[in-house]
Amino acid sequence: MQELSVSSFLQAVSVVVPASKDEEEYAIRLDQALTYAGIPPGRSRVSEIARKFNVTPEAARLWTRGRMPTLARFCVIAMRLGVSFEWLATGRGHMISHMVAEAPAEYVVVLEREFERCVKSLSSRKKRAVMDLLDARL
Repeated sequence: MQELSVSSFLQAVSVVVPASKDEEEYAIRLDQALTYAGIPPGRSRVSEIARKFNVTPEAARLWTRGRMPTLARFCVIAMRLGVSFEWLATGRGHMISHMVAEAPAEYVVVLEREFERCVKSLSSRKKRAVMDLLDARL
């Protein structure tokens, strides 16, 4: 009998355990949004998602299987893919964001928080470099 490593076992179990209905529906909506945004299905899709959203391939793979990201990440995903946040998160409303009168200010607040979180983790030197870059752009 062949022994399984812990990661092999967990991977095998994750295939057997069915996702919840919400996770399955989210995975379908994400697939539609990715196709709409021009990220074709196939082997390279996960690596393209990881690159586009600056996450690990494993995180991208989990998203495609229905694992829902954080609220801040949801906003970023919806904006970059050009789909409605509400549709991506819940399935309600129109998929295409320009067909929905969403308040961009809500996205800005979430993105500002995400930016602050990212900047907090930087060294003082890198924080100064980011601020210099932003000052030059304004």
